[in-house]
Amino acid sequence: MAPRVPNKRISVIGGGGMVGAATVNALILKGVAAELLIVDVAPKAAEGQALDIADASFNSPG
Repeated sequence: MAPRVPNKRISVIGGGGMVGAATVNALILKGVAAELLIVDVAPKAAEGQALDIADASFNSPG
């Protein structure tokens, strides 16, 4: 039985950088939220991180 993912939404501010990306990865692997929003002053950086994380999140609890 897969772990239950809480029905939570989490926003990561500054998520386009290395620390933000690591934070998002940890949140995904821990299964603490059903939805994550990455926000950064550089929208392309946040979008790039979101795409990379989406590709790598196939093994997440959700």
